[in-house]
Amino acid sequence: MKSKFLLLILLVAMTALIIASSVQAAPLTFTVNSAADPGTGGCDATECTLREAIFASNTNSGFTDTIVFNISITSGPGPHTISLGSSLPTIY
Repeated sequence: MKSKFLLLILLVAMTALIIASSVQAAPLTFTVNSAADPGTGGCDATECTLREAIFASNTNSGFTDTIVFNISITSGPGPHTISLGSSLPTIY
């Protein structure tokens, strides 16, 4: 009886894992809100540089993401210039 119960739990866990792994992500929109480069490494509402937005988009593979700009959130009214420290990564 105990082994049947453990087998049932294992089957339920495996089914949940299969369902979770088959759920696909979706295209995302990344908002560049900082003219800094390279930034702190993450793309979020606190800070998202163009370089960080490209890296974040590239990690969401299989989808065509959108990168928009709203730099005035963190840097005040424009115009703004992004001075790159090095070449931007390839966009996939």
